[in-house]
Amino acid sequence: NLGRHLANRHPGYDKTGEAVSNSVTRPNAVVIKKCQAQGKSNQVYYDHLNWLLVRWLVLASLPPSTLEEKWLVNSYKFLNPSIQIWPSEKYRTVLDEVFRSMREDNFYMSVTCQWIDENWCFQKLLLDICRNPVMYPR
Repeated sequence: NLGRHLANRHPGYDKTGEAVSNSVTRPNAVVIKKCQAQGKSNQVYYDHLNWLLVRWLVLASLPPSTLEEKWLVNSYKFLNPSIQIWPSEKYRTVLDEVFRSMREDNFYMSVTCQWIDENWCFQKLLLDICRNPVMYPR
C-alpha cells in the first residue's frame, strides 16, 4: 500500500530513491526535479492557504496578531519558501468583513460551553438557542 501511495501521490519518488541508492554504481545519475507551474495556480494555492488561516483564527478564537508570530511564518517558509502570507492588516480587514456579514445574517444565537475535563478530554455543551432580537424585534 505504501508503495502504491508513493507512486500515485508522489510521482518520481521511486526514481529519486533509485538514483540515490545507485549513486555508487552510476555516479552520473542526476535527479531532475520539475518545478511547479507558476502564476495563477500558485496564487490560488496561496489564497486558499490564507483563507484556511482565517478559518483557523475564527474557529480557535485567536487574534489576528497570531499570524505575526515569526515562528509561524518561518514554519510555513520552511515547508514552502515561496509562500505568501497576507499582511496582518488584510487579515483584520477580512475578519471585520466576515463578522459584519455574520451579524447581518444572524437569525439565531446560541450559547455553548467548552472545557477540558479531568481526563484531558475536550467537552462541549449547547446551553441555549434563541432568536436574535436584532433580526426579530418584538
